[in-house]
Amino acid sequence: SDKIYAQRFFVNEYGNLFHAMPGQLTVRVEYANGLRNPWTIIRLRSENPYTIIRCGMHEFRTQTHNRGGMNPVWNEEFSMGICVTNQLDLMLYDYGWFGSDDELGRCTIDLLDVRKKGQEIVVAPLLNKRGTKCGTIQISLSFACTTGTNDEQIE
Repeated sequence: SDKIYAQRFFVNEYGNLFHAMPGQLTVRVEYANGLRNPWTIIRLRSENPYTIIRCGMHEFRTQTHNRGGMNPVWNEEFSMGICVTNQLDLMLYDYGWFGSDDELGRCTIDLLDVRKKGQEIVVAPLLNKRGTKCGTIQISLSFACTTGTNDEQIE
């Protein structure tokens, strides 16, 4: 006999209708390049960068790359269950040993392509609070569609 599954759809901010495919998203934060901290007057290459990854209600943080300077390498991997989320936010910070952490830059990645292709390598420009390019970040994404219910928390 044929099984009937509930179809889930969502509408994006442009009014387009999409099928909501639950699945497992894996994000590998590889490296950043050409970081510039606008708060550093004298460049001593002493930035201690880390990355915050947000996708729906999931949030992850890379290790702080002590003295990572302008070209830190992380190669850290994070996995999460997603359903309707199609946006990945990355925020890079310089860890402040004696005060608050300075934001180095941020970017938003659209997940529609990785949902279609299954995997993707993205080199994204980072923008600072003034909207000026302040470096790039490379991440690898993979998406595996799941069927039925998922035991993991899905956004």
